Amino acid sequence: MMTHPEKLWQLVVDLLNNKCDINTFCEEFTQLYNLETDYRTLSKDEQSDFMDLCEIAARFSDDEEDLALPNIYFSEKQIRDRAQEIYQRIKGGAKD
Repeated sequence: MMTHPEKLWQLVVDLLNNKCDINTFCEEFTQLYNLETDYRTLSKDEQSDFMDLCEIAARFSDDEEDLALPNIYFSEKQIRDRAQEIYQRIKGGAKD
């Protein structure tokens, strides 16, 4: 059975490898991070980066009018880019 940190990483990898759509990622990541994860099981970097990713994933929109409002909603590209940055910085390389 996977730990919560492992599940969070798996969701990031699945998003980056196009194995889940953005809506599924946003719903599952925010629920897992906010409601199920014991933050003490995460490294300091994971805590900070996953909190940031969770905040933008919770504010995902694909509506152009929503996205026109600065710093309120985030696009799929912004979320994917942030997930890639986190993965590269912490995992340091190729996706699993």
